[in-house]
Amino acid sequence: MVGVPRSTGCALCIKRRIKCDEGRPSCANCTKYGQGCPGYDKSLKFVVGKVHRSRRQQRSYLKHQKTTGADSPIVWDSPIFISESPSPLISRSVPSLPSLPSPVDVKNLSILADHLPKWTGSGDLLFMARWVSFLPSRFGRNQALDAAITCFTVQQLGTTQGNQRMLAYARSTYIQALNLLQKSINNLDEASSSETLCAAILLCIYELFAGTTAFNSWMKHAAGIARLMIFRGPERHRNEFDHSMLIAFRGVITMECMFNGKPCFLAEDAWRLVARENRSSCVPDHLFNMFEDFSMYMAMMPEVLRDGWKVLELRKTNSSPCLDSKKGASLIGHSLDLYDKFRAWGKRFTRLVPSAYEAPSPRKDPLFPVVFKYDHPGLATIYCTYWACLILLQEILKACHFFHENAVDDQDLVENICKSVESNGSGVWGPFRMAFPLRIAWECATPEVRTWIGTWHELYSQHYAATSMESLPDGGRPRIAKKRNKAEAYLAMEKLPPGMRSIREEVCG
Repeated sequence: MVGVPRSTGCALCIKRRIKCDEGRPSCANCTKYGQGCPGYDKSLKFVVGKVHRSRRQQRSYLKHQKTTGADSPIVWDSPIFISESPSPLISRSVPSLPSLPSPVDVKNLSILADHLPKWTGSGDLLFMARWVSFLPSRFGRNQALDAAITCFTVQQLGTTQGNQRMLAYARSTYIQALNLLQKSINNLDEASSSETLCAAILLCIYELFAGTTAFNSWMKHAAGIARLMIFRGPERHRNEFDHSMLIAFRGVITMECMFNGKPCFLAEDAWRLVARENRSSCVPDHLFNMFEDFSMYMAMMPEVLRDGWKVLELRKTNSSPCLDSKKGASLIGHSLDLYDKFRAWGKRFTRLVPSAYEAPSPRKDPLFPVVFKYDHPGLATIYCTYWACLILLQEILKACHFFHENAVDDQDLVENICKSVESNGSGVWGPFRMAFPLRIAWECATPEVRTWIGTWHELYSQHYAATSMESLPDGGRPRIAKKRNKAEAYLAMEKLPPGMRSIREEVCG
């Protein structure tokens, strides 16, 4: 994660942990002891981040506060600051790695990485497959990237095979990769390179699965990567490799902006134009354009949610929105405009691609005995995300006491998402595809369905930290829930039944 030291003293006073008067060109302490003052430049750090509190930012609608132990939100600060002076942290020796379990060897990681796109032959990673296919050819060019590829590859193999030694090795490599990545970022020649960006993305994906410090530690990685992309500029992402990284990772960046209620740079025209360049020969232009339209609308969601989270939180407490009339009208206008764009897109999309068909649940789920099946997991992911966005926008409009005449029933949307879990949520990357839709569905679900969603979160969290039970309010435990309909904004409260129904079948295929 990207950050800057908080102390403003010179590097030597910081190292000695003494107060610095910040004199120039030399501070008083260095002058007194006859030392050359190293100055006040702060080099960028890329380290495992920790959360801190802020009273100024509004509480996010979706973030659970158990991690901080307070009602204040988690704020992820990730400023990009490039300095020629190396960080003192880099002078420390990189920890040695344990031996890799047989028959895997570090020298064969490029060969292992070559198999990654084959895991995605069924569309498992959607557009990530094109980016991952570049990794073998990039191996050996940059130490930080080599360590990140090692970490990512071994983690994926370890998760697939249930090999704990591989997972331990991946974690050790992750620490090494962070040190090497910080060194690359402190080097002006390497800071904006494609290899540095690729290494950062791989480590963020690792955080989604591993959650080294918290279930939401990936957010700070994603925020730092967004700033790194902005620092590089859109033109640096036009070549095939960098374009594939932009397309593959933009969904994670958008999610981070949505959860923190801040505008997303991907909604800007310059970035949208770069993203629309179709460099994938396997995707027809008309379908690619539909994907791009959807991604564009997704990038517009964080702007709406900046005030949207506030009214949704107030609705939970039975309070009226406290936005002034101008802000309230603006929120309704933007939400309504984006909602209509999503609905129009959905009608076009269902005419172009096959929709889901119903089939008996292979797991014989008593709550959803009939589930959805899809011809392509990538399409299932888009449909589920689309339904989740409709839920969010409809809830914001309801919280503002605006009821769309053509709104879709929330419970129908929740049911669509839940019925897609068995088809789209299986395998190692199933949680990656279903985490966001399920989290949004939980907000409007009935008590029984909330318990069902919580059970899936519990199972997913065994190998995908971002779906930890901590990501749900009250850790997914039963709580008071509201019943709503289109005629009234608030109805009677009903207590959730205790306990969680156990799903015995394993999630991973």
